Amino acid sequence: MPVRRRRPAKVVRPRETEKDFMRAVVGLAEAYGYKVYHPWTSIKSAPGFPDLTCVRPATRGRPGRLCFIEVKVEHGKLTPHQALWLALLNDSVPGVHALCVRPSDWDQLVEWLK
Repeated sequence: MPVRRRRPAKVVRPRETEKDFMRAVVGLAEAYGYKVYHPWTSIKSAPGFPDLTCVRPATRGRPGRLCFIEVKVEHGKLTPHQALWLALLNDSVPGVHALCVRPSDWDQLVEWLK
């Protein structure tokens, strides 16, 4: 009787959910001294407002920082409202930063939050 070979199982990297990535971003920001606010639900929030509001208090030799972060999975798309909020926050208030981050931006995010 011939031996049937099984095909090896296809190894697929599990997809990281936005919730998982959000947790990682929050943890990173907190590790660098930021206080992070993320609303429990956005039902009554303005459409497109960024997911995270992060504040790092000023310390000796390091200025404080206020930033807003929109978290997306790798191929997630910004809505027009999200793009508008990010542009308004970046262009309207000096020193405020607003950005959209994806898993592939991790190394840049680490440097930016330092």
